[in-house]
Amino acid sequence: MANSATDYNYPLRLPAQDAKAVMRVCRQSRASFNRVVTLCVRKALPLVAESLAAETGRITNVDPLPPKLSKRLYKQKDDDSESTALFMRLQVGNIEE
Repeated sequence: MANSATDYNYPLRLPAQDAKAVMRVCRQSRASFNRVVTLCVRKALPLVAESLAAETGRITNVDPLPPKLSKRLYKQKDDDSESTALFMRLQVGNIEE
């Protein structure tokens, strides 16, 4: 590896099947374990980043409300003020000092 590479001294725990696959590539290519793992990281990192980014997307298939409609709805007063007030009174009554 190039002199500019940073050495990381972390233990790498692989499942047995993955470790065997890495060792097989090492034998076939006559490359070191570190070289194979480094290439795996370098080649697969864009795919991993893409996969993780896809997981943070929308989790619903319901389209968002149009901005005008959502503004109008959020400007309206909630119609559950009675139940909210009752809930708050019950919470205060249950607090022991």
